[in-house]
Amino acid sequence: MTEVSLDEDLLELGTLELGESVKRTVKIRNTGNNPLFITDVITSCDCVKANVSASAVQPGKDAEIRIEFKPEEKGEF
Repeated sequence: MTEVSLDEDLLELGTLELGESVKRTVKIRNTGNNPLFITDVITSCDCVKANVSASAVQPGKDAEIRIEFKPEEKGEF
């Protein structure tokens, strides 16, 4: 079975003005016994972009997900 752990469960991005962006990196670890294959990263809106550093993560190894948030409207997210 493949299992994954994250180094952060919640990202605090602070307060941004329209047009500003913030970038964060989340480390994921394959804690399972089988390789983890990442074929796609889907975000909840066009204001969030995410890229993963590896498409295959071996057991006991890490990968990074680089996240960029650029709000397109005012509000709390």
